[in-house]
Amino acid sequence: MTVFNLAILLLRLAAVNSFLIGLIKVGPGLAAIFASVSGAIIGTVLGLILLALAVSLWVLAPRIAKRMSRECDGHVTFTSLTMFDCYTLIFFGVGLVHFIDHLGSALSWLYFLFASAGTSREHDINFYTAFEAIFPILVSVLLLARSQRWAKKFSAAHIKQEEHL
Repeated sequence: MTVFNLAILLLRLAAVNSFLIGLIKVGPGLAAIFASVSGAIIGTVLGLILLALAVSLWVLAPRIAKRMSRECDGHVTFTSLTMFDCYTLIFFGVGLVHFIDHLGSALSWLYFLFASAGTSREHDINFYTAFEAIFPILVSVLLLARSQRWAKKFSAAHIKQEEHL
């Protein structure tokens, strides 16, 4: 694996992480906007900006990596790591970190929602805040469940794109 390929993978790791953070910010904001909750527009706009930056970083990763690795033509040896393995690690790793990071608040909210169902406390529930806590877990589980499928798709595209550079 070349330094160029390693730089692309690291840039795309940052892109996946930024995309997930942006999605986590946008999801509850969009839900709140549709529910007419005020103040959610700023969070949604910031999340959309982060999503746009993440997509830009993903798309521009080869160009940025080429500049980063211009003076390093050496190979980095990872015994038998393939592009598929690297992309799997990226998707699974980011999904796992976010899952662990948000698990506590999601479980607390789920417990509160189930415990207050049918009681007088049911009217005190802020669904925006509950969704904000639970949505990251849903997105993380999706990333964990689809990590190998997406890794296969993106590693094939990476190899194909490398042939054109």
